[in-house]
Amino acid sequence: MKGSPIRERGARAERFNPRLRNGWQGERVHSVEGNMPTIVVANPKGGSGKSTTSLVLGPTLARKGAKVTLIDADANHPLTTWHNGETRELEVIGGLTDSNFVSVLDQAAAQRDAVIVDLEGAATRIVSRAIMRADLVLIPMQASAVDAAQAGRAVGLIRQEEEILRRSI
Repeated sequence: MKGSPIRERGARAERFNPRLRNGWQGERVHSVEGNMPTIVVANPKGGSGKSTTSLVLGPTLARKGAKVTLIDADANHPLTTWHNGETRELEVIGGLTDSNFVSVLDQAAAQRDAVIVDLEGAATRIVSRAIMRADLVLIPMQASAVDAAQAGRAVGLIRQEEEILRRSI
């Protein structure tokens, strides 16, 4: 499958994080662009598992020694509610607006080993900006035709952002 999108993404992922196969070694990992990795969890369907994915991935990386920021960009604020000001091994940022989202995301990416953005199930300006800043987009879904169709819409949005940016996400 030389030249296939799957092989190219795998090669890009290894450049993004050469330790993917070996596990986190507690070192700062740079994306292809030189910043810390930004992982966006997106699906236009509510209830697809975006927040759960973020709440599993973030603390798992933090327990492995990574400095992680979770950005709660969901209007229901599930990550902020989970964090509730308690001392945890990671930082949670919520309450962002269209005007401050990118600057807060970029600042977190410059200071942390990983930034995970939990998006709401809608096509908003913040969703578009998050995908544009992403090194990796995860699209969780349940085993249903509706979820699969909505995941397809998410892939379409990612492709549109790639075209605008002239780079792969």
